[in-house]
Amino acid sequence: IGGVQLLGDVDPTPLTFVLSGCVVAYALSRYHLLNLTPIAYQAVFESLPDSVIVLNPRDEIVDVNPSAETVLESSRDALIGKTIQSLFPNWDDLMEQYRATGQISLRYSSSAPLPEFRHLDVRLAPLRNSRQEFVGRVIIAQDVSERKAYQEQASRDPLTNLANRRAFQRDGEALLTRAKQEGFSVALLYLDLDRFKPVNDTYGHEMGDILLQKVAIRLKETLRSTDLLARIGGDEFVLVLSATQGNDIVEVCNRLLNDIRRPFQVSGHQLSIDVSIGIAFCPEHSGDLDELLKFADNAMYEAKAARSGFKFYVPDTKRSSL
Repeated sequence: IGGVQLLGDVDPTPLTFVLSGCVVAYALSRYHLLNLTPIAYQAVFESLPDSVIVLNPRDEIVDVNPSAETVLESSRDALIGKTIQSLFPNWDDLMEQYRATGQISLRYSSSAPLPEFRHLDVRLAPLRNSRQEFVGRVIIAQDVSERKAYQEQASRDPLTNLANRRAFQRDGEALLTRAKQEGFSVALLYLDLDRFKPVNDTYGHEMGDILLQKVAIRLKETLRSTDLLARIGGDEFVLVLSATQGNDIVEVCNRLLNDIRRPFQVSGHQLSIDVSIGIAFCPEHSGDLDELLKFADNAMYEAKAARSGFKFYVPDTKRSSL
């Protein structure tokens, strides 16, 4: 993580897949390594850090390398003869995904009773004989679990485990792009806690951190799994809702207000806080995420000043005409 990155910000994973895939597929088909002596065959396979699974035309496993044995937690003898569908029941769907995108990303669960999910990036290459007849395919899978875990950690607020500002920027922009392409509306809600500072001043920052964690839990319980919720500051949260109307947002805001206004039990103390919410819409107010966030922030301060709970952003042109 702290070393020199020769490719800068470029993800090297696709390049390594291309290189390893070309080497394996070319070697297997051009030089008929499956027919070589066991010593040569074993030397080739054991030199590859990625998992390699060789299938026949019926999608039955005919060989695996040691890396695949490790990932699949099974011996070569136990795997040979099994169909790939027995390992990945949704293999047909994955094949459709591969035809459409040229890659497969999947999670593979290790053995019970405590299954551990591995994240695998997968590439496929066809195998043909000297007459160019299809004789099977080779699967090259790279275990990217550690990289996925690091990426997930880098996108999470360490205190509340919500998305952080970086993840909000990335996922929010992706949602706005899709909204503009598909023609649906998006609402951005800017939430700022009221009466939170006295908690820190009276009980200390440790108590304040616990309160923030409990606020995050209540917010998550209130929202849909498809909603984007992030903590972007000390006691500031943002929520992005897709395919919403004004009346729906009023209902959401009232639900959020009721949930936050219920007293919190923290370390034997009953704490009461409030929240102010500002709302802006895409595309009505802006199609730019940063601008939309600024508009919702302005509306939030108006709600805080008016002690009204929530306010919709009103453009200056409408204010001047009132």
